[in-house]
Amino acid sequence: MNRMDSSVGDAVEPVRDGRYTRHDERRRELMDAAVAYVFREGLSGLSIRPMAEALGISHRTLLHHFGSKEELIARVLAEMRRRQLQELRQRAINEGDDPLAALDAGWKQMSAPERLPFWRAYLEIFAVATKSPERHADFLDGMVKAWLPAMIRSLLSAGVPKARAESVATLVNATSRGLIIDLLTTGDYSRVNKAHQHLRELLAQEIAAGKSKTRKPRS
Repeated sequence: MNRMDSSVGDAVEPVRDGRYTRHDERRRELMDAAVAYVFREGLSGLSIRPMAEALGISHRTLLHHFGSKEELIARVLAEMRRRQLQELRQRAINEGDDPLAALDAGWKQMSAPERLPFWRAYLEIFAVATKSPERHADFLDGMVKAWLPAMIRSLLSAGVPKARAESVATLVNATSRGLIIDLLTTGDYSRVNKAHQHLRELLAQEIAAGKSKTRKPRS
């Protein structure tokens, strides 16, 4: 099971017996189920009783583990951010410091048909978070700040000048998300994939230009 982000998890106890362990496992199970429910049903009109019924527990049990509806939503957002960071770390391991490989792998995963329900729920949750940015600051930071450092680092390694790396990484990040919104809206895979290929070509040109500037002249 996925472990919840420590920022919303239980406080660390000096001594943990079997009861604490069982409770932790149960909370992780319920968190996985709650995230899946939100992905499937969205947040519009979210109600504790139907959610608890779908999870196979009473609404009192759900509230016992997660508090109020608002606290449950906050915990779901924190769990999504934790999974984002985990996904980013794994991608960095898989692709190393090759920005084009990272872009290809990221788009393949993001645009997969089975991934689209995730993005529908994610964008709805994002809209909810923007209404209370001070409450959901960590989640909102994850939309941008969690992804930029790795891309900037790979661009610098590929030869893109430091003065341009941040803006290029921002453009790649924002454009990829915009294309996902286009795909969700239109379902036009052919056109959107062509647009992403154009983004890839622009990134390749940026990398090539950076390398040409840093390449030492022959003696």
